[in-house]
Amino acid sequence: MLTYQKSDNLEIIGHSDSDFAGCPDSRRSTSGYIFLLAGGAVP
Repeated sequence: MLTYQKSDNLEIIGHSDSDFAGCPDSRRSTSGYIFLLAGGAVP
């Protein structure tokens, strides 16, 4: 179950990161991201 705290300011914050060809064996790139709403992760 997800719960969020009550807030007058429903700010959405997004973070992302990537690594170009970071795996030494396959030279594959990886990336990821997360979005936060009212301080909690949005699935």
